[in-house]
Amino acid sequence: MVSLQADFPDIADDLKTAAINDSALAEALEDYREACERSEDRHSSAKHRAEWASVRKELAKEIRRLFDHLKE
Repeated sequence: MVSLQADFPDIADDLKTAAINDSALAEALEDYREACERSEDRHSSAKHRAEWASVRKELAKEIRRLFDHLKE
């Protein structure tokens, strides 16, 4: 499974910590985990996995934006 370290090597640990106190970030991370799982589900079609991989990338952008906003 794709880990936070793969998409966020510089802030993975900080994301986990920040999500404890920020419900929007926690929800986005949960959605990200689900997208990661679905993008790697070998029981799904290649098209379905590709769609979920695209969702994962969009969620990664949103997570980065939420995290950057917290740091402001």
